[in-house]
Amino acid sequence: MLEAIYDHTVHPRYLGAQSQVLDLGANYGRFAQAITARFGCRCTAVEPSPEPFAAIAESPLIAKVQAAAAAKSGTLPFHIAVDSIASSLSRPEAVVDVIDVCALSLPEPFDLVGARPLDLLKMDIEGAEIELLDTCPASILRQIRQITVEFHDHNGITPASEVSTTLARLHKLGFFSVRMSRHGHHDTWMISRNLCDISTVELKFLDLDGHQAGGAPKPEALCCGVVDRQLNTAACRLMRLGSRWRSCRRRSRRSRPR
Repeated sequence: MLEAIYDHTVHPRYLGAQSQVLDLGANYGRFAQAITARFGCRCTAVEPSPEPFAAIAESPLIAKVQAAAAAKSGTLPFHIAVDSIASSLSRPEAVVDVIDVCALSLPEPFDLVGARPLDLLKMDIEGAEIELLDTCPASILRQIRQITVEFHDHNGITPASEVSTTLARLHKLGFFSVRMSRHGHHDTWMISRNLCDISTVELKFLDLDGHQAGGAPKPEALCCGVVDRQLNTAACRLMRLGSRWRSCRRRSRRSRPR
C-alpha cells in the first residue's frame, strides 16, 4: 500500500511514531500537519517565504525553520510570487517582492533533525531540488530511507534530462524510484533498498501501480489530505502462481516426446 499525502507519495510501512521527517518547501505546513496526524511522527518544516512560514502551526510534533533549501548555504535573494506557493530562489513570472533569506544546503537541515537515518525527506522547492540533490554528498543521501519529491519538469522549470540524470545518480546509491504522476515527475517516490527491507516483487508491483494509476489521486480525496493507493497482496500471489505455471508449461513441453 502506498499513500499520497498532499500530492506526495510515501510507503506507510516505514513510517511510525518514532519516525523523523524533513519537509523542505513546507509552504503553509499542510503536508507536515497531515503526516504527523497520520503517523504520530516528528516533522521539521523548512520554509523561506514569510507569509506561509508564519502560518505553519508548531506543535510537539512539528518544528519550523525559516530558510530556503539550496545547493549552497548563505544568504540568497528569494522571489515572492503573486501566488505564494510559486515563490522561489529562481525568478517566477509574477514577482511582487525580492527578499534576502537564509539558505541551507541539505546536510544542515539534516543535522537539525538529528536522526540517522532520516525516515522521510519531502521536497517541493520550485526547481531547486535538482541542484540540491546533485550537490548533496552521497554519505548524506545514503542515510535517507524514503524521498518524496516534486520535480518541476511538468511545468517547464526543469528540463526532463536533468531529472533523469539526478534519478540515475540516486539509483546508483541504492534508491528505487516510481513516478506517480501522469505528466513529468510531479510526484516521484524513492525508497532506499539498502535501508528498507522491501522485496523485488513488491517494488515491481509498486512500479506497475504507479504507471497504471498515473499518480493522479481523485480531487475529492485530496481534500482529506491522505489518499490510499492499494497494492493488492492477492495480485502478488497471482503473479508468483503465474510464474510457476509458465515454468511448469515450459518443463512439460520439454518432456513431450518428439
